[in-house]
Amino acid sequence: MEINYSYTLVGIKKVKSFDGLDDIVISADFIVSAEIVGLPKFDWALADVPIDTPNVENFKPYDELTEEEIISWVQNCEPMANVRATLRRSINEHFSNKEYVAWNGLPTLMETQDPIIP
Repeated sequence: MEINYSYTLVGIKKVKSFDGLDDIVISADFIVSAEIVGLPKFDWALADVPIDTPNVENFKPYDELTEEEIISWVQNCEPMANVRATLRRSINEHFSNKEYVAWNGLPTLMETQDPIIP
């Protein structure tokens, strides 16, 4: 089962000035989606992913940044790797051969769980 991940940038934090540079993006908020073709999509919101402080040589002005560039900065950072692992586990658990049964009249996990992971 191949899982396809996609990233949606929903917000950024920036500082006005630091070390002679202006409007520096310091963190970003994302929704990471994991999907297996033909099955429901799982989403995970991730806030405040830190972004490395730029230096003069690799600084790009804020007005010239694209969503794709910001996503590329954080796709392979540790918080994103942890989110992908969590999504992978959730998908495996959701679609495994486990049987969910009611306990003392309580609804089963499958009856209460929305595909959007909190």
